[in-house]
Amino acid sequence: CGDNENDMFWNTCTGRTLPPSSCRVTRELLPEALSEFDPFRDYVPSSPYISDELYDRRKSQFFDYLASAPEQHIYSGHNLPDGYRAFFRPNVAHFSSEIGPIGINAMSESADIYERELPRLKRLWNTDPFSIERTPMMHQSDFYCTFWCKCVKDRTLKMFGKEFGPDNPEDLFKAVNFYVADLFKVSMESWRIQKFRRTGMLWWSLLDMWPMAFNYSVVDSNFRKKFPFEALRLAQQPVILAGKDPEGGEMPELHVVNDTAYEQKGTWKALDPDGKEICSGTFQVEPNGKAKIGALPLAVKQYCFLEWDCGKYSGKNYYMNPGEPYDFEECCKLMERIRALR
Repeated sequence: CGDNENDMFWNTCTGRTLPPSSCRVTRELLPEALSEFDPFRDYVPSSPYISDELYDRRKSQFFDYLASAPEQHIYSGHNLPDGYRAFFRPNVAHFSSEIGPIGINAMSESADIYERELPRLKRLWNTDPFSIERTPMMHQSDFYCTFWCKCVKDRTLKMFGKEFGPDNPEDLFKAVNFYVADLFKVSMESWRIQKFRRTGMLWWSLLDMWPMAFNYSVVDSNFRKKFPFEALRLAQQPVILAGKDPEGGEMPELHVVNDTAYEQKGTWKALDPDGKEICSGTFQVEPNGKAKIGALPLAVKQYCFLEWDCGKYSGKNYYMNPGEPYDFEECCKLMERIRALR
């Protein structure tokens, strides 16, 4: 890859109205070097890559060429009146080379890391982000910390109908990490259900570089997994049963996705939080295929556990029906059960 996000910000950086293809480094120099020293390596000039054809369409009134690109970096902002599920649904990208939450990032669950950062969170918790001077290292600055605090307050209040803060750190990181985990899981599973219209996703990111109270990563610098790691672990099983959010008055659809090279067939069942069977059935799906296999009779705000038996790729998962605000205590219980799903 020739660079990161330079095509997106080409004119912002140059102050000109040239297409991104006028960058000779990524369009000429690097491809020539690659051709000489590593001729069998695939190459893309930038991420996201913006073609001249797409760039030229920006001249059309109301046309957002970045939001129309087939490859995108997709980050759900903090101000989402209909939630992140509705935010992902209309996206037109085929491949997301970066995806995740922006503003409200996952929190470290290591006590030594959180206690190290706690004084800064308390100092900045109620500070207006735009009263803080921005710095080149924005993601590590006090500005970003105040922006994160504001996003956390806004989004967790909407999700759970109650306020959280650094005076009760355990509840704070549970609320934040549940939000982030659900965002990652919804985006991953919804795109897997839509294969081959959707061709891939790189979630951002894996490992914190140093002790931080919050960051995009799902593993902290102590190598302790944050809760979103567990949701992604379940969402990336080679064979998976996953729910598709209902539209209108419909029930959530149940889909099976098979990313193996072999046909998969077996049985499945959905269980309520008390372990009572809600519905069950059988499935058969072709190699590298997908299939709709049923529906989940759930009321709004309900969740269920999914189990399937197909031999080597048997597994477990969960599905939560959209319907903010959710009961925080019930979500905390769900978090503990999710960690134990194997």
